Amino acid sequence: MLFRVLGKLDFITIIIMLLLPFLPKQILLFTIFYLFVKGVFFWISSRDFASVIDFFCGVYFYLIFLDITLFPLAGTLVFIWLLQKTILTFIAIFVKMTFVYSRIEKFLT
Repeated sequence: MLFRVLGKLDFITIIIMLLLPFLPKQILLFTIFYLFVKGVFFWISSRDFASVIDFFCGVYFYLIFLDITLFPLAGTLVFIWLLQKTILTFIAIFVKMTFVYSRIEKFLT
Protein backbone atom coordinates (compact mmCIF):
# COMPACT_ATOMS: atom_id res chain seq x y z
CA MET A 1 0.00 0.00 0.00
CA LEU A 2 2.68 2.49 1.03
CA PHE A 3 4.78 1.40 -1.94
CA ARG A 4 1.97 2.34 -4.35
CA VAL A 5 1.33 5.69 -2.68
CA LEU A 6 5.00 6.67 -2.78
CA GLY A 7 5.23 5.63 -6.43
CA LYS A 8 2.23 7.78 -7.30
CA LEU A 9 3.65 10.73 -5.35
CA ASP A 10 6.98 10.36 -7.19
CA PHE A 11 5.01 10.41 -10.45
CA ILE A 12 3.20 13.59 -9.37
CA THR A 13 6.58 15.11 -8.52
CA ILE A 14 7.80 14.36 -12.06
CA ILE A 15 4.67 15.96 -13.53
CA ILE A 16 5.21 19.05 -11.36
CA MET A 17 8.82 19.22 -12.50
CA LEU A 18 7.82 19.03 -16.16
CA LEU A 19 5.07 21.64 -15.80
CA LEU A 20 7.03 23.93 -13.49
CA PRO A 21 7.26 26.85 -15.95
CA PHE A 22 3.45 26.89 -16.20
CA LEU A 23 2.55 26.29 -12.55
CA PRO A 24 2.64 28.69 -9.59
CA LYS A 25 5.79 28.34 -7.51
CA GLN A 26 3.78 27.57 -4.39
CA ILE A 27 3.11 24.09 -5.75
CA LEU A 28 6.81 23.42 -5.24
CA LEU A 29 6.15 23.47 -1.50
CA PHE A 30 4.34 20.13 -1.86
CA THR A 31 7.31 18.65 -3.69
CA ILE A 32 9.82 20.07 -1.22
CA PHE A 33 7.89 18.83 1.80
CA TYR A 34 7.30 15.39 0.28
CA LEU A 35 10.93 14.78 -0.71
CA PHE A 36 12.32 16.16 2.58
CA VAL A 37 10.01 14.07 4.74
CA LYS A 38 10.42 10.91 2.67
CA GLY A 39 14.19 11.31 2.53
CA VAL A 40 14.62 11.92 6.24
CA PHE A 41 12.11 9.29 7.34
CA PHE A 42 13.55 6.47 5.26
CA TRP A 43 17.13 7.52 5.99
CA ILE A 44 16.46 7.28 9.74
CA SER A 45 14.43 4.09 9.52
CA SER A 46 16.50 2.07 7.04
CA ARG A 47 19.75 3.93 6.29
CA ASP A 48 18.84 3.66 2.62
CA PHE A 49 21.19 5.63 0.38
CA ALA A 50 18.37 6.35 -2.08
CA SER A 51 16.66 8.32 0.68
CA VAL A 52 19.64 10.65 0.89
CA ILE A 53 19.32 11.32 -2.83
CA ASP A 54 15.58 11.99 -2.35
CA PHE A 55 16.48 14.51 0.35
CA PHE A 56 18.92 16.28 -1.98
CA CYS A 57 16.25 16.32 -4.70
CA GLY A 58 14.14 18.20 -2.16
CA VAL A 59 17.05 20.59 -1.61
CA TYR A 60 17.20 21.13 -5.38
CA PHE A 61 13.50 22.02 -5.49
CA TYR A 62 13.96 24.32 -2.49
CA LEU A 63 16.72 26.17 -4.34
CA ILE A 64 14.43 26.53 -7.35
CA PHE A 65 11.73 27.89 -5.02
CA LEU A 66 14.23 30.50 -3.79
CA ASP A 67 15.09 31.40 -7.43
CA ILE A 68 18.62 30.06 -7.07
CA THR A 69 19.60 28.49 -10.35
CA LEU A 70 22.04 25.63 -10.58
CA PHE A 71 23.77 24.18 -13.58
CA PRO A 72 21.31 22.52 -16.01
CA LEU A 73 22.75 19.06 -15.39
CA ALA A 74 21.43 19.15 -11.80
CA GLY A 75 17.84 19.38 -13.03
CA THR A 76 18.44 16.61 -15.53
CA LEU A 77 19.92 14.35 -12.85
CA VAL A 78 17.00 15.00 -10.49
CA PHE A 79 14.53 14.26 -13.28
CA ILE A 80 16.29 11.03 -14.28
CA TRP A 81 16.51 9.91 -10.65
CA LEU A 82 12.81 10.46 -9.99
CA LEU A 83 11.80 8.99 -13.35
CA GLN A 84 13.74 5.76 -12.89
CA LYS A 85 12.37 5.35 -9.37
CA THR A 86 8.83 5.82 -10.62
CA ILE A 87 9.25 3.43 -13.54
CA LEU A 88 10.78 0.76 -11.33
CA THR A 89 8.01 1.19 -8.77
CA PHE A 90 5.32 0.76 -11.41
CA ILE A 91 7.12 -2.29 -12.82
CA ALA A 92 7.31 -3.82 -9.33
CA ILE A 93 3.60 -3.14 -8.75
CA PHE A 94 2.75 -4.72 -12.11
CA VAL A 95 4.87 -7.81 -11.39
CA LYS A 96 3.30 -8.19 -7.96
CA MET A 97 -0.20 -7.84 -9.39
CA THR A 98 0.62 -10.40 -12.11
CA PHE A 99 1.98 -12.83 -9.53
CA VAL A 100 -1.07 -12.45 -7.29
CA TYR A 101 -3.43 -12.80 -10.26
CA SER A 102 -1.71 -15.99 -11.44
CA ARG A 103 -1.91 -17.48 -7.94
CA ILE A 104 -5.62 -16.65 -7.69
CA GLU A 105 -6.22 -18.12 -11.15
CA LYS A 106 -4.43 -21.35 -10.17
CA PHE A 107 -6.45 -21.51 -6.96
CA LEU A 108 -9.76 -21.12 -8.79
CA THR A 109 -9.00 -23.80 -11.41
